[in-house]
Amino acid sequence: MSSLVTSSHTVTPTPNVPPLHPAASQGSAPASASGGATAMAASAAPTMTGVAPTMKSVLFYQPGDIRYEDIPTPKPGPGELLIRVRRALTCGTDLKAFRRGHPVLLKNLPSPFGHECTGEVVALGQGVDRFELGERVMVANSAPCGDCFYCHHDQPNLCDQLDLLNGAYAEYLKVPARIVEKNTLRLPPDVSDEAAAFCEPLSVCLRGIELCQISAGKRVLIIG
Repeated sequence: MSSLVTSSHTVTPTPNVPPLHPAASQGSAPASASGGATAMAASAAPTMTGVAPTMKSVLFYQPGDIRYEDIPTPKPGPGELLIRVRRALTCGTDLKAFRRGHPVLLKNLPSPFGHECTGEVVALGQGVDRFELGERVMVANSAPCGDCFYCHHDQPNLCDQLDLLNGAYAEYLKVPARIVEKNTLRLPPDVSDEAAAFCEPLSVCLRGIELCQISAGKRVLIIG
């Protein structure tokens, strides 16, 4: 699930996050719709009730220079989600990118920053019917194409057409369609926002254990 090796994670709460609200109370469907997330998914222009037109976001300008600014709140396109960020992590990749930039994550400057988070669904793009308004979700930082050489050889982290997610250090985050389809997880009630935000780094560890064929009872050497 992950394409980045991460470490040294800390939890960064999103300030002034309002409490979750039931999907039924959103009133987000178009007036002509019969209601609910299904009607919202059928709409070509998502209604974003309660979402401000601008939001606070951290932008990366150059190594050592990130700024907290007001930018337009994105609107989800077909297959996409808009989530209200509830928790975001700071990982080793974020620290390295802050210090020296990143040729993939931070191509176009200024660039949104941060890529590990949990959030609440606040708007659905056209065709999205797997999720509902008000649901808590964890979104992975990438999703492979499933068709290239690397995907066919069990190395999806090296995918030629890897779709990446960036911009978790913000009030709202637009999730690309492929990540919505393949790597967005609905959270059960007993899993906290903080714990769920660690799914991506946890997957890195589990993949390493799998590749090294480590099982209970084996002796291991940890370097670092």
